[in-house]
Amino acid sequence: MNENNFSNIKIYNLAVAEKNKQAELNIDKYSSGDHSFSKKNVPRYAKSTYVECTSLDDFFSKSYRNKIIDLLKIDTQGAEILIIQGAKKLFEEKRISKIYMEYWPEGIINVSGENNLLDMLKEYGFNISIIEDETYEPKELDLVDILPNRYYDLLCALDS
Repeated sequence: MNENNFSNIKIYNLAVAEKNKQAELNIDKYSSGDHSFSKKNVPRYAKSTYVECTSLDDFFSKSYRNKIIDLLKIDTQGAEILIIQGAKKLFEEKRISKIYMEYWPEGIINVSGENNLLDMLKEYGFNISIIEDETYEPKELDLVDILPNRYYDLLCALDS
């Protein structure tokens, strides 16, 4: 950040989950983008470590009261559902406008044992679109097309 002269970025040594806790993070040997709370989601498992977690509700109540989140980007190798569960107050207060997230049904089940993520987002008033691989255009999500072991990019926009 210093090398690029960014002054408006803060780094927190925290993971995000459904609540404040310590959690086991499984580390991929080669890719920092493949670490996960589930060992099943780590293709080249090397080791695990414990990390301090916070919920988005708790983090924003302490650090950024009354701030609106224009875009929440989530790509957490299956922990997406935990993050959404930990943002209940933010959703109820309509403080998150859009979510761009990777959706991996199998990875979510490996982390939490369930996958009602899309239902939760719909209950909070989000319209969910899938981002097309070739065109990068959003199209209405059709659950019939969803395969459990594939990754999907989703754009979730709050109904206005």
